[in-house]
Amino acid sequence: MGQSWVETETAGCDLGDVRLNRRLEAMLEALGERPGKSLPTAFQDWSNTKAAYRFFANGNVSEDKILEGHFAA
Repeated sequence: MGQSWVETETAGCDLGDVRLNRRLEAMLEALGERPGKSLPTAFQDWSNTKAAYRFFANGNVSEDKILEGHFAA
């Protein structure tokens, strides 16, 4: 079986920490299942919503770094 769309989109993305890379994959999966929904609705529970906000607040995470994977795909 081939890679999922999330794995394809994030293969060229390196946020400098494997945990951040995994969190990005999990977030994209959740957002892909519920497009157009707010973060709390997409992530369905407080712990995942809070993790998403922490992810975006992390200094190692930037739009450019996230998009590197997309452009590589």
